[in-house]
Amino acid sequence: PRLQAAARRRASLVAFAELKRRHFAAIAIQSAGRVALAIKQSHAIRKVMHLAALAKLHQCARLVQTRARFLTYRNCRRAAAAVIARRALTAITLRRRVRFVRVVVSLQAMLRARRTRSRVYRRHPELRNIAARAAEAYRKMLADPSLCLP
Repeated sequence: PRLQAAARRRASLVAFAELKRRHFAAIAIQSAGRVALAIKQSHAIRKVMHLAALAKLHQCARLVQTRARFLTYRNCRRAAAAVIARRALTAITLRRRVRFVRVVVSLQAMLRARRTRSRVYRRHPELRNIAARAAEAYRKMLADPSLCLP
């Protein structure tokens, strides 16, 4: 019986060792499976992160492109406004110049007329009295327009 008990013990120890070996082998296989799954998931996450980074990069590029387009359009609008303003100022300046030239021409005409009158009055002094009476009649007519109405 002692021999049998020792054999049983040894058999149970061997069986227990086999169970233990199988248990640790199963744990090792499960652990290796978990590691492989974790690596696979980390690769998938890296791909997603890479795609997210690419999407972020594209979004930043679109933002920069939109900003550049906005600045280009704004500069074009400002340049067009400057051209329009220059043309308007040129037109205003031209109108002022025309007005100035007209004033100068009218002053020159008045001076020419004054010199001509003085020359004519020196030659024909009787015309001075006629011109004075005509100027007096013109002033009266401006003061009372009913004088020239029928």
